[in-house]
Amino acid sequence: MTEILARLGRAARKAGRALLWLLALLLAGHSVWGYVEARRLERAIAGIRAKGQPTSPADLEKATPAVEEVDNAGRFYVAALALTVPSEKPLRQKNPFRADHDAGPGGEPTPEHLTTVQAHLERNRVAFEMLDGGSPLSACRFIGWNEGELPPLLPMRVLAELSSLRVGGLAFRGQGRKALDAWLSFSRFLRIFDGRVPLIGFLMRGVLLDHLTRDVPLLLERGALEGKDLARLEETLRDLDRPQAFADALVAERAWGLETLVGSPSRPGHEGRPSVSLSLDAPFWRHEAVAYLESMQALVEASRQPAPANLQAARTLRPRGLIAGIGLPSLARALASDAEVVARLRAAQGAVDVARYRLAHGHPPGRLSELTPAFDAVDPFTGRPLLYRGQPDGFRVYSTGLDGRDDGGQVEGPKAIDLGLVVRWAPAPKTGRSTPPGPAR
Repeated sequence: MTEILARLGRAARKAGRALLWLLALLLAGHSVWGYVEARRLERAIAGIRAKGQPTSPADLEKATPAVEEVDNAGRFYVAALALTVPSEKPLRQKNPFRADHDAGPGGEPTPEHLTTVQAHLERNRVAFEMLDGGSPLSACRFIGWNEGELPPLLPMRVLAELSSLRVGGLAFRGQGRKALDAWLSFSRFLRIFDGRVPLIGFLMRGVLLDHLTRDVPLLLERGALEGKDLARLEETLRDLDRPQAFADALVAERAWGLETLVGSPSRPGHEGRPSVSLSLDAPFWRHEAVAYLESMQALVEASRQPAPANLQAARTLRPRGLIAGIGLPSLARALASDAEVVARLRAAQGAVDVARYRLAHGHPPGRLSELTPAFDAVDPFTGRPLLYRGQPDGFRVYSTGLDGRDDGGQVEGPKAIDLGLVVRWAPAPKTGRSTPPGPAR
């Protein structure tokens, strides 16, 4: 019995030593893995910085131009968002002016709709005053969101819908100059996305920009705009078209994502060196951070290519790592969604140029190539000029959309296939209405 116990004791000691050696090997392997991944992360961060690109929210903060408070339109925009009042009674498709336009020739809001719109706009008069108050200021630094917080997306959407109602109401009454001023007022609101914002902020900019673009036909049809007014509208539309905006947003998103994965990428006194963590999962997160940085860099480079090569390059990317594998396909789809916004924006540019041509010559052009100066905005889905179709009551300017096929300019309604705008030359605006559709600001 004593011999058996002795043997068991020796076996237990051997097993214990084996386990200790195994644990030591695992710890050594873990340390080596951690060191290798730390060095890879260090090199990846250094490579990004060598390109002059940010690697942390602090870098983004440094790159954001300072704005004097007296010139800051952001404080007015924050106040306008806080003062917006959503509709108590749902409007027909949110905007009866746009809905009737999309329904085809002859559509006009009913008196009931006009009354509902007027009441809704009156409840938001103070919000409009704040929005207009910030428009003349020379700069904007938005103070409505802080680090780690999402921007106030819902109030922005409500304010965009309110602005569309105001523009539509004024344009419907033939008050083109006031309608254009209201449109320009909200277009300047988009300056809040020019600074340090997360990618979701940029995507929200696309939603708001789409609102602005869809209001252009009403301005051209009902606003009775003069040549100088159309020039102001065209200049603003061209300024809003920023081909590298999506790539810049990805660069900012990468800086935020890196800090989320591994914390601050540098320590005081150790510029450019990644922080060291003793946690067991640190090498894994460093490995994921490197894969994330490499995948994001590939997407940034793809999105900077001219259209439509950028869309094709983004579709063929193969992300590395778990985090990049989950997020990169969504970002590639976001690039396609941004191209849709750009297509409508450029269609609006073309529509304004056609309206200017008609004002100067008394008739619309037969094709876009007749415009002077030449219309040079291209379809982001084909890289070729946008498509144009004249019709007896107006015209349409459009993009083929993602399929790259001309489907005849079907851009309205639930069966819309192409992307663009249709403008119909409306009859002269009626006067003497007893119930105006909105405050004439």
